[in-house]
Amino acid sequence: MRKSDIVLSNFLDGRVKIYQSQKAFKFCTDTFLFFNFVAENLKGYEKVIEIGCGVGLISILLKKRFPRLKIWAFDIQDDLIDLAKES
Repeated sequence: MRKSDIVLSNFLDGRVKIYQSQKAFKFCTDTFLFFNFVAENLKGYEKVIEIGCGVGLISILLKKRFPRLKIWAFDIQDDLIDLAKES
């Protein structure tokens, strides 16, 4: 993945920075709808596995909202995992 393909998006007044590739699937409104659904059904101390995490936006937002969560995020695309780690 070339650096020129990567864009940085900021959320929560800059407290969350997400790197994503313009050449891969990008998060959209559905991502935030799913995040809200999951967040409404958590108590905040569970263990969560996100399979197909992409650039990790849902896992990162969940960890921001629920710092005590234990989260494991997986994706088949190594480039996207690298971006999730960077974020």
